[in-house]
Amino acid sequence: MNPQTDNEVARTFLLEKQIVEEVYKAVTIDLAMMKSHIEDSLQAYGRDCWYLSDISLLKSTKREARDYLAKNSIAAGAAILTNSPISKMVGNLFLKFNKPDFPTKLFTDREKALLWIKEQIELAKKV
Repeated sequence: MNPQTDNEVARTFLLEKQIVEEVYKAVTIDLAMMKSHIEDSLQAYGRDCWYLSDISLLKSTKREARDYLAKNSIAAGAAILTNSPISKMVGNLFLKFNKPDFPTKLFTDREKALLWIKEQIELAKKV
């Protein structure tokens, strides 16, 4: 059985080996919510998976939650998927100001995002 999580922040599931898909809910994420979400994901998937993070419905993320995610993520990397102007702004703010400690890129196309993740996994194998 594939692990899954469903909490107040997002629904997650193992898409394929090393790749977790997470679909964020229409919420504003505070620090406590982010810590809980990361802990749920850690319990379900461990460390060093790649995340396809769909933030299309996400309303916003408070600064302290973004700061915490950037420095305490369990992800090897993340492709941030968005299709709305608001979530694109949230994603760009995260990338510009929080500078995550893991490879991260913003996408509007799901297939391109998955391709990028798979390329990153292959590159990591060569190091």
